[in-house]
Amino acid sequence: MMPNMMYKKMLKQRSSTSLDMQAAEEQLRLLYETHDFFFSKDPQEKRGMLEQQAASVMSALEEAPEAETGEQRAQQLYIRGRAQDVYSEYSKAAEDALSRAVKLQPDNPAMLDALGHCLWKKPDWAAAQRCFLASNEAHENASALRHLSMLLRQVPAASDAQKLPNLRESLARAKQAVKLGVADPESWYNLGNAYVALYFGASRAAADLAAALQAYARAEANGGEHMPDLHFNRARVLQYQQDCAAAVAAYRRAVDADPGMPAEEAIQDLQRAVARRAALVARAGGIKQKRLARAAAEAGAAAAAAAAAAAAAAAAPVFKCVGSLREGGGGREAGLNAGCALALRVLMPLGGPSPPEHFLAVDGEGACVALAAYGVSRGACERLAAGTAVVVVTAPRLRTIDCGAGDAGGGRSGGGGEGGAGATDVFSCLTRRR
Repeated sequence: MMPNMMYKKMLKQRSSTSLDMQAAEEQLRLLYETHDFFFSKDPQEKRGMLEQQAASVMSALEEAPEAETGEQRAQQLYIRGRAQDVYSEYSKAAEDALSRAVKLQPDNPAMLDALGHCLWKKPDWAAAQRCFLASNEAHENASALRHLSMLLRQVPAASDAQKLPNLRESLARAKQAVKLGVADPESWYNLGNAYVALYFGASRAAADLAAALQAYARAEANGGEHMPDLHFNRARVLQYQQDCAAAVAAYRRAVDADPGMPAEEAIQDLQRAVARRAALVARAGGIKQKRLARAAAEAGAAAAAAAAAAAAAAAAPVFKCVGSLREGGGGREAGLNAGCALALRVLMPLGGPSPPEHFLAVDGEGACVALAAYGVSRGACERLAAGTAVVVVTAPRLRTIDCGAGDAGGGRSGGGGEGGAGATDVFSCLTRRR
């Protein structure tokens, strides 16, 4: 039997170790609180704070008695590695500490997740992925699933076809993370990003962008209003969809949350682009009237030919092709014009932030249009930029582009939708009527 004095000494040492470990863990918690929630226009200010707090973690570890068990040693190494991994760049010291922690506790999900995060920055994609998978297998957890989802979106691929399986798995892992905590804003935010990545990387399905915006809304509703990246990424989706006023509002919320965000620059670029497009649409790009009339005639002829072909067909046409924004019932309606196809003659590229690419076009009556091309290949955009193409916008979507207060310009806008069964948004239009 252990002598009483020796037993009491052992209990005292364990208690001291536990208290010192608690102090180190608290310092680590404060360090990551700064990492996650403190934002500054000067990145060096935050860097200095992180360095100071990381040093406090190390000091707390130095003051702790030598670990007596493998579990205590692993925890000390984990705290050390996490503190060293707090910066954006890869740390060899962090990898060494976390690797040693995992060797001592190979089934600890937090340690595996932390090592994966460190290896991700190395970057050692395969090793990081193995760590995240092992962490989730040891104990299903949202952090490892979110990290795995993000990693899968970043793994280099030789082609879009090779990237697609990763994008699909990224979305599946993001959904798993949400199921583990439906009130976790980080998981909802990551799900939104997964939908955006799938849209731009493969699907081009409007439903994916809609799902992304819904996920961002759930993230905000569950406490994510402080997340600048959430507002910034939502703004980019809204800008892509031509919802410029909402995009500007989201950009402003991003810069309010993090003054270092490039949101003000994004707002200025967007407002300048909209003002420029509105001005070019208003004066028909400065194109001479005779040339504009010939281009309008080409659009009208294309619409007439399509209508004649539809009339000759045995089956009822899916879309009624028209040559004018004003044709039928006083004109196309704001929003989606289902069942309608609008013939346009492209005149010139409009430039500005992309995607989507924007082009000045004209309808059969000479009304100028700013056409935004979605899901169009680079080669097709180059052909459109030549200024000689006639395009047919199926289910044109009309909307008024307005950047909100302080907007230098705007315009009547419209957009295209379904290009046939199973197809996604192909064209959208910004328009100003004559």
